[in-house]
Amino acid sequence: MEETIQKNITKEEQQLLQSLNFDLEYFDQSVTDLFKNKLQVNEGGEVKEVKVRFATPERWVTMLNEGAYLDKNKNPILPLIVIRRRDLDLPPENEVFMYGNKGKITLYKQLLQDKSVSEKDPIFEIFKAYPPRFIQLTYDARIMTRYYSSINKIIESIIMKNKKFYIKNLTGVFDAFSDESNTDDFSENIRIISNTATITVSGFLWNEKFAEVEKYYTVNKITLTERTIP
Repeated sequence: MEETIQKNITKEEQQLLQSLNFDLEYFDQSVTDLFKNKLQVNEGGEVKEVKVRFATPERWVTMLNEGAYLDKNKNPILPLIVIRRRDLDLPPENEVFMYGNKGKITLYKQLLQDKSVSEKDPIFEIFKAYPPRFIQLTYDARIMTRYYSSINKIIESIIMKNKKFYIKNLTGVFDAFSDESNTDDFSENIRIISNTATITVSGFLWNEKFAEVEKYYTVNKITLTERTIP
């Protein structure tokens, strides 16, 4: 008969579990990294690298209110791509399909040969935890330049390279580009050409801090009985 004995997780094992994390910061960083390809555009005869920023909700609202993403001297940073996470959905049909309502699952299992008495009495080390959750995220990537020629080059680069993308643990697609340019004043100091790309990302969320990982040893339980031989 097999029984389980709970054991403490070592520091090395904790570090290994942390390396398996696919938390929300991983999703945000992965989407941001899509744009960090050192793309350059010609802005009024000057070649400039397109900078990339990830904006918190507060920073995004500030940018909208000020009409641009400003540096510490209140000057607009151009050309620039600013990314924000807008929505997070939990598709129930995918979660039921993957895991049902079984609670914790076996995350990892290995045979401990140095602890097993024989092949007939193996001892396994087992890690159990709550499973990853399938999620869908929506991101906005606002592209801002001074000239239409520059923004055209950036959009063309995105569509050609990243219309659909695949990164470890997640997939994504660029859904649409909307024009939100400010062309009411065509002075060189104010005019900003802006498009916003909508990006839908799907993947599995897992964070060892909240998965309640448990470590067990499985052993064969031996029962001894007595009887009298006449």
